[in-house]
Order: sequence, then structure tokens, then C-alpha cells
Amino acid sequence: TAGAIFGELSAIDSKPRSASVECVDPCSVVTMRREHFLDALGKYPAFSLAVACHLTAQIRSLTTRVFEYSTLAVRNRVRLELLRLLDAASDNGSAGLLTQVPTHAEIASRISTHREAVSREVAWLEHNKYILKEGRNLRIVDPAALRALVDEEDAVNAVEKRRVARHILEGRDAVVGLVVGRHAEAELARFHGS
Repeated sequence: TAGAIFGELSAIDSKPRSASVECVDPCSVVTMRREHFLDALGKYPAFSLAVACHLTAQIRSLTTRVFEYSTLAVRNRVRLELLRLLDAASDNGSAGLLTQVPTHAEIASRISTHREAVSREVAWLEHNKYILKEGRNLRIVDPAALRALVDEEDAVNAVEKRRVARHILEGRDAVVGLVVGRHAEAELARFHGS
């Protein structure tokens, strides 16, 4: 993506890079040595703000991903990743067309699951006409319907989680690990009342 930066974390803390970058389209890249990067951070407030905004966006994205990993079923993580890919495809996004679709293994790596789970969900989405394969491209037929499917299942899962938690609390079954900390009784009462 034009304007993207990479390598800034290593330039800031001198630790090994946490990711690699691969171009999928021809592009121009400008590099800066660490000392020049740090000097620019100190001398140019607009540059510092741009880097801070970039890092903030990364933190927000990672926070969203951690939340998804811990709360969403794999099928919804696959669906959300397809929607994210569509949002990033600014050229064809309005038409629902993804022209540079990652492999199932790449998607699995992005959403912390295995390739087989991605393949199953993609097959289900195709069978139910949410997506269409067009050669090496993928068309999301109705992005709003796919998003609604995620939201609907997320709501059903939340109700089921509350039902199971109530069953555990009311039946005095194993509660170990449900609530931990100094305020456990207050949290249990609050959770039980919700």
C-alpha cells in the first residue's frame, strides 16, 4: 500500500524484526538507516506524528485480533478476514471482488487456526452463495450479508456463553477459572445478574 512503512519497530528498539514484507505488485521502496530514522523522529514533528498514528493503528488492529481469537469461532474469524481483505482491496472493494486472495494456509496463519478449518468455511460460504470463486479471484456476493452472518452468530454465541455460565453458577459446578482476582465475589454477583 502506498505510504506504508515497515521495520520501524526494529529501528526504535534495536530488536529483531517481527515480520517480513513481500511485494505483490511493482512498487518503489525508500529505506532509512536506523540513525536517520531516529533523527527524523526528533527533528520533524509531523513525521513523528505519522509514525505514532501508524503504531496506534497497529495496536488497535492487534487488540481487535486478540479479542477475535479469544471470543469468536473460527468460522467467524474466517468471515471477518475476508471482509478485511475486501476493505483493503480499494480498487475492487465496491464490487466485492478480491483479486489477490491469500491461500487458505495464509489466512489460517493470520487468524490463528489451521488450513483445514479455513477450507471448510470457504467451502460452506461458497455452497451457501456468500462467496463465488472466479478463477483465482474471489467475489463476496453481498458483504453486508456476510457481516450480518458474523453479527448474528456472535449474538447467538454470547447468549449461549451466558446460559452456560449461569448453569455453572446455579449448579455450583466447577467455577475455577471463571472469575479470578481480588474482586471475585463482586464479579460473580455482577456476572450472575447479567
